[in-house]
Amino acid sequence: MDNKIILVIVAILIAAAAVAAFALSQNTEDTDKNFVTYYGNGGALGETTSVKSLETTVKDCDFQNGSKAFLSWNTKADGTGKTYEVGDNVDLGTKLYAQWSANVLKVENPSYLLPLAGLKLYYTDGSHNMEPAPLAIPLSSSGTVKLFLGKWDEVSWDQSASRFTGKTTTGFSLTQKVSVTGGDATFSVEDGYGLITIAYTGAVTVDFSNS
Repeated sequence: MDNKIILVIVAILIAAAAVAAFALSQNTEDTDKNFVTYYGNGGALGETTSVKSLETTVKDCDFQNGSKAFLSWNTKADGTGKTYEVGDNVDLGTKLYAQWSANVLKVENPSYLLPLAGLKLYYTDGSHNMEPAPLAIPLSSSGTVKLFLGKWDEVSWDQSASRFTGKTTTGFSLTQKVSVTGGDATFSVEDGYGLITIAYTGAVTVDFSNS
């Protein structure tokens, strides 16, 4: 085959590939306009690192990023864009990137914190009133946080065994063992609540178990 013909065919193929790539790019951009796209930004859900949604209400974050806690969504990966909280309204076509905190208080063994057994967990710090605690609480790099176990009718603290013992508001008698890593904790009883005060730097983990 003539070399000139071969060059013309190659040129046509390259041009066709470029047109196809541009069309695919345009179609992808057009498709993105119909969704809110969430990016894990270092986090993932299995092998998934981005999720599209037709909903215009900002979703909670299902991505996991090691021991880091989810803070909020932002229109820029580095957090310098517009911040969106879960439940905010957002326009279709918006791209949101998860923002993460390296400093976190993580609660282990939550199955023992049963509301029906009077062991619902609450927390407070310098900027929060007492409120229900999620399983992972973003923290500043250092400070103090208080965890309140649910209301018990009678409760006593065994310092040598690091455990609370008492009867819950629903009448169950339970013993709740507590251990803390990553922070210095003091334990006390306040108005019928088991109270854990933790002075921390960086990540803190609190483990609860029945014993």
